[in-house]
Amino acid sequence: MTVPGPGGGPGGPGGTGAAAPGPAGVPPGGLAGPGPAGAGPAGGPQPPAPFVATPNAERYLLEADSLRRRQLRSAMLHGSSRTWRDRRRIWPAVIAGIILSAIIAAAIAITGTFQQQQRLRDQERRERQEQQEQFEQERRQQQQQLQEQQQQSPEPAPEESPQTPDRQG
Repeated sequence: MTVPGPGGGPGGPGGTGAAAPGPAGVPPGGLAGPGPAGAGPAGGPQPPAPFVATPNAERYLLEADSLRRRQLRSAMLHGSSRTWRDRRRIWPAVIAGIILSAIIAAAIAITGTFQQQQRLRDQERRERQEQQEQFEQERRQQQQQLQEQQQQSPEPAPEESPQTPDRQG
């Protein structure tokens, strides 16, 4: 920062736009002694040193750009995870879990169906057995009734009543 002198400073009443000289031995910038790297031997600013030529700089820029594009594409495709490789470890476990739960559900369904079929088979067997027992019981009762009828009436039953002659007329 410069302090305007008696003749006016930059933008002051003198209007020259030149900085007033400071104390003895101090350059107009207000720094005493050798200045930073930008100050030359004449006291004026020196242009910064040119960029050092990097070999294959264009290749590095292209590689960095392609890496950034791959990262952005991966983030868009795979959500907030860093890369698709992180998710690849999860998917086999998810698929295995789905398959395992499907197998367990199928086993439960098959077991339930098998048990239901056995119950139906047992019920049908019991019903057939009850029908056979009932049929056997009815047959025995009929045989007993026939035996009782035969014991009560030892005479043979009349086969037919005598017929009357036909009238012709």
